[in-house]
Amino acid sequence: MKQDVEIHIDELVLHGFESPDPECIKLAVETELARLFAEKGLPGFLSQPKMIRGLPSGQFTLQPAAKAGTIGNHIATSVYNSFTPPKSAEKK
Repeated sequence: MKQDVEIHIDELVLHGFESPDPECIKLAVETELARLFAEKGLPGFLSQPKMIRGLPSGQFTLQPAAKAGTIGNHIATSVYNSFTPPKSAEKK
C-alpha cells in the first residue's frame, strides 16, 4: 500500500560553512527526502503520523564550491540514513 508522506522543513540549521542559498538547500533536502521515501519506503517507526521536532543529520564532507542542490542532497541522504539502523544493528 502506497503511503503519502508530507515533508516540511521549518528550520534548517547548517554549521561549518557559508550557505550559498539556504532556500535552495531546503528545497533540495525536501525533494531528495521525498524521492528517498518513495523509492526506499518509510522506516517502521514512521508508519504512524508524527511530528519530529529535531533531527541531527550527522556529518559529511563537501567540496568547497559545492552547489546548493548538492548540499541539500547530502543532507537528505544523511537524514534518511539516520532513520534506518545500520545493517549490523538490525541483526541483533
